[in-house]
Amino acid sequence: LADQHSNRLTLTQSTFEAAMENSAPPQDRLRYIHQIVYPPRWAALCDLAERYAKMGIVTSAAELFEEIELWDEVVDCYRRA
Repeated sequence: LADQHSNRLTLTQSTFEAAMENSAPPQDRLRYIHQIVYPPRWAALCDLAERYAKMGIVTSAAELFEEIELWDEVVDCYRRA
């Protein structure tokens, strides 16, 4: 019997292959690199911590909030723990 899972691609493999097949050449992509707006690190960590807190992973959320010094949120997380 063949393993039905061995023929499936993982999410990373399928995403990487799709990006390589459908992407523009590097020189075209690099031309627009400065127009991409990434959120600051603290905003990304805050978003991740909020998602953790909503899922009930309050200790990890508190650690992330502590790292970015959002003390009110740290206290709220430890109250919920």
